[in-house]
Amino acid sequence: KKELQKPSPAHSQKILARLGALCAKADSFASLGAGSVASSHLSIDAAIYKKVWPEAANLRKNGSLLRAMQKIICPITAIHGDYDPHPAAGVEIPLAKITPEFRFVLLPQCGHTPWLERHAEQPFYQTLENELSLQSR
Repeated sequence: KKELQKPSPAHSQKILARLGALCAKADSFASLGAGSVASSHLSIDAAIYKKVWPEAANLRKNGSLLRAMQKIICPITAIHGDYDPHPAAGVEIPLAKITPEFRFVLLPQCGHTPWLERHAEQPFYQTLENELSLQSR
């Protein structure tokens, strides 16, 4: 965290890119790799990270995020990997309590980014298509 606070934007960009690469490895079950189409379109902006992440973390910590989700009136589906470092129950249980039309799909052999996972990419997109077709009826 201290390294991201250094004044040089170039330094922050470099450190954030390295952190992202390490997290991508740690958060994956079987990654398709850095050369996959989806990952090649990502850009890193340390200034945005420094501005947005503290606010997002605070919304989660003080309960504002869940209160805001109570106002959503359309069905919600969470697609989650069983290898995701964020515990599935920590997503499923709070959302199921506050959302009247909530579905939870747990993908096996899947980390935090199912669209970048060898075993979960196709099940993820199939689940997404199924959920969208349910909502268009």
